Amino acid sequence: MSAAWWVAAAVLFAAACAVGVRCLLRWRARRERARFRLVLDEVTLEMSALADELAAVPRRCNGIVAEQRRRSALHYREASRMLAAARTPLDLTEACALIRGTRDDLRIVREGA
Repeated sequence: MSAAWWVAAAVLFAAACAVGVRCLLRWRARRERARFRLVLDEVTLEMSALADELAAVPRRCNGIVAEQRRRSALHYREASRMLAAARTPLDLTEACALIRGTRDDLRIVREGA
């Protein structure tokens, strides 16, 4: 075989590798976007549930319930900021953990009062 055949085969192989790598990177990006959207949906559901629970607690309450309501409202705002700044699913899971903990605390205080 002449050198031209070897050059043509190497160029063809390099092109095939480049196409394969591009397809792999596109597939990984699509998978990451889908995972991000899935976690984002979960966090928004948790946030809406926390908002509903905050609305269920009366604005005029005393003692520990009032303090927990205030803390829950602060955590809700913090989670909203985290959600707006989130770029990875890990950022979203941190916001979700904050919201779940706040919901549990609010529910415990509300049921105990």
